[in-house]
Amino acid sequence: MLQVAKSLPQIDEIVLLGDFADMFSVTSHRKDAAHARDLLTSEIEAVKKRIKELNKLFPHAQKVYCEGNHENRLTRFISERCPELFGMVSFPSLIGIDKDPNWKWVSYGPYQAHKVLGSKLIARHTPLAGGQHHAKNTAIKAMASVVYGHVHQIQESQVVAMDGKNYRAFCPGWLGDYKQHAFEYVQSHAQWSLGFSIVTVLSDRSWFANQCHIIDYKTTFGGKLFKG
Repeated sequence: MLQVAKSLPQIDEIVLLGDFADMFSVTSHRKDAAHARDLLTSEIEAVKKRIKELNKLFPHAQKVYCEGNHENRLTRFISERCPELFGMVSFPSLIGIDKDPNWKWVSYGPYQAHKVLGSKLIARHTPLAGGQHHAKNTAIKAMASVVYGHVHQIQESQVVAMDGKNYRAFCPGWLGDYKQHAFEYVQSHAQWSLGFSIVTVLSDRSWFANQCHIIDYKTTFGGKLFKG
């Protein structure tokens, strides 16, 4: 993904769709003793390293972090286990983006929304509907164009209203390794797909997305092959 981004003449905005961190140490899912070494500090440091990487590679780009339900695990943990720390400790402050003007934090919740480069495309973490056809159901329910994460599955659908307006909803996939022990709570074979999208926004706020599938750590964009 970074190779593709660096090959482009200009990157104006980078949008993280949430679950960039897993917050394994504060999850409500069962954790065995063998994985007790996965402390919160080690994961925070790993996220900070990637944040610094994005800052270094794309210093002039606006960065948007849409909080996912996994990052929100920390807020829930503090609320339930140590409410005295509520408001004193937050995920944005831990990873160092709370006072960075190049970063925008979009809190997790039912009304979470960020207009990608001010366009008609809304970015958020969760789709508005689930099930096998989450993209189509999200487009129907939102009556707006939405890009989302959460489901880890590449899927796109379009809905055309009677007045001719069209709305698209899509998930560009995810960027992780489902074989890691943090995902052992998934009880069946994960239908998860690796991928990301490059979005171009025109002056009239219309937008076009180019989906990049990652297969065997390779992807293509602009007629060029990129290898991981």
